[in-house]
Amino acid sequence: MRTITPVRVRQFLSPALITLVALLVALYALTPPATARAIGHQVQTPFAGISPFGIGGDYHTGLTVQALSQWIPQMQAIGIHVMRCCYANEMAYLTAHRMQFGGLLYGVPPGDTKDRPGTLPVNNLRAWSQWVTRTVRAAHGKVKYWEVWNEPPNGTGRHQTPADYAKILIAAYNAAKAVDPHCKIGMAAKSVDVSYLEQVIKAGGKNHFNYITLHPYEVLGCAVDHGQDAVYMHMVPTVRKMLAAIDPAQVNVPVWLTEVGYNSVPSPARQADALVQAYAMGIAQGITCINWFEGMDGDSGPMGVLTAKLTPRPAYTAMAQMIKYMGQHPVYLGWVLLAGKDYGFVFQGAHTTVLSAWAPLHTTNPVRFGRAVEIVHPLTGATTKARSFSLGSTPILVVHVPGAVVREARKNKFKPLPWEGSYARAKSVSIT
Repeated sequence: MRTITPVRVRQFLSPALITLVALLVALYALTPPATARAIGHQVQTPFAGISPFGIGGDYHTGLTVQALSQWIPQMQAIGIHVMRCCYANEMAYLTAHRMQFGGLLYGVPPGDTKDRPGTLPVNNLRAWSQWVTRTVRAAHGKVKYWEVWNEPPNGTGRHQTPADYAKILIAAYNAAKAVDPHCKIGMAAKSVDVSYLEQVIKAGGKNHFNYITLHPYEVLGCAVDHGQDAVYMHMVPTVRKMLAAIDPAQVNVPVWLTEVGYNSVPSPARQADALVQAYAMGIAQGITCINWFEGMDGDSGPMGVLTAKLTPRPAYTAMAQMIKYMGQHPVYLGWVLLAGKDYGFVFQGAHTTVLSAWAPLHTTNPVRFGRAVEIVHPLTGATTKARSFSLGSTPILVVHVPGAVVREARKNKFKPLPWEGSYARAKSVSIT
């Protein structure tokens, strides 16, 4: 359940932002890990029964049952069974369509005259707590995952701080747990704002959350548009390093991407590439669930896997192929560099092993598999059999992965990814 879902505009990256994100990755590389298991890709503790393949909607496409009924059946048809959040009157409809759903605790409560709309309701925490109590109680135990606010500091007051968010997080945690002790509370941040999360924890949020939610639109853009795949792959390890330093008891809490997406303009095919990369690299680093934004075009432009007229885009087909071959609960086995340069992630899929692979941006490289393999083209669903393939930046899936590749992936699983080189012994990093 939720109150309001604001407009999302996630289309363009500035050079300054690209430089900043790259710098953060470089600084991460200079910092030794707290423990190998504290940041390893396998330490994520998934919530029972949750598939990583999720979907989300916006204020318009998710406002009513009638709105949902336009596109939810198409999601169910390809095996998507996780919806980010919904309203109370939509729970029965989603349940009938075998959809799991969370809740979004967001907005100034009705009757709160002390806080302005668009701010954190810190001036009337009693009203906030009472509203959370009513909301969780009204869900009758059908919602187990409650996200507190939508990507703060977005949607907060101009001068409000992480300490203000900590206040509503603590109040929501205490109120929700009093109604349903088994529910889970999500601490949120825009993009991958680890600094914001750190400040919230230091301001009192420690031990008042059960999972973390991120919205890494810009970070996915770094990978797809600028070839910075390593930036995307460092999201969870960076969060875990922060937790290990200031809240070690929570170091292994699940991390969800409750929103991430890519604009279909100018290229629907590139949107599909982005989707495959987002899920392959996300699952590989231990993200519990990725709610792709969004199912159908709505108030944020052409972001949907379906157009506003319900026409499937290549991203819809790509999602279907990933679920078909990887299954609802793929198990990450490890990574490989095909031909010494091309990115590959190996999973135990629904029935056999699956390799998701692509070449670095603007390159094409011949890859030899040693025997004939089945190659799936996610954007179309077409399959071919071949001993070799000219691999470009458009991802492919390989099913029944050769044993040598699987063994190499297993051996590499806990090794650092070498794509951008090793900075483990560097004393400084400069970016020009």
